[in-house]
Amino acid sequence: MTEVNEQLSRFGKITAIIPDRIDFQRITTFQTPLSLYGIITPVFEEIFADRLWKK
Repeated sequence: MTEVNEQLSRFGKITAIIPDRIDFQRITTFQTPLSLYGIITPVFEEIFADRLWKK
């Protein structure tokens, strides 16, 4: 896995692992289940801080 991460890091930052859950099958273009917010919010905040807010 280290080699894979090394290769992928050439394209950009690698975020924290998001665990696979059945809730991800319930995502639509209109709604994300509230049960996933705690899992995906930190990853999106990291991406936004790095790319949009330049922190």
